[in-house]
Amino acid sequence: MSDSIVKGRTYLLLPAQARNLAPKLLDQQMWCWGCDIRRPEGNLLSAYGLVKLSAPEGVKQSSAYTLCFTDGAQVTLWAFGAFYGAPERGGIFVKRGGFTALYTPIYRLPIAEWTPPPEAELPATAQKCANAAYLLSAFSAWIADYETWIAAQTEPEYRAACVNAWFAHKRAVPSQAMISAWRNLAEACRHALILT
Repeated sequence: MSDSIVKGRTYLLLPAQARNLAPKLLDQQMWCWGCDIRRPEGNLLSAYGLVKLSAPEGVKQSSAYTLCFTDGAQVTLWAFGAFYGAPERGGIFVKRGGFTALYTPIYRLPIAEWTPPPEAELPATAQKCANAAYLLSAFSAWIADYETWIAAQTEPEYRAACVNAWFAHKRAVPSQAMISAWRNLAEACRHALILT
């Protein structure tokens, strides 16, 4: 989702409003996932079904949390970014602090041990861009579903407290708007332009 266009390349382009909101929204979401992990009443990512994979000894990285879906899709979260993959579509890695989908044909990561994100690059063909747009949309929709579950499982003030603890200048949206923001972003990704 780069603003710079290089002649001869194919690009995936989200609407300007989505491009501006998405990096801050993902950063805020990752903060909230950290709050969910540290929740005194229990780890909400684990309660949702994500499996914690600790980094190997000597690797100075955060643990990963991974979830495999019945349709073969997978999400893996680290403190520095997220991977989302689906059969016949490949996978994307989205780095924290941005919302640029780096594409890989790999759609599944190991689920028995910690692994770093796979090697990935900007999608450079129309098919890879279409796959990346699909994966960004599915990832955003999954986050909206997760936030809907959080709202049902926790007291009404829980997510608001998480967001209020985040730096005010970094907040993307109020806590009560997170679900709709992710649903809107999923829709924007579904209709992203592929420029050649």
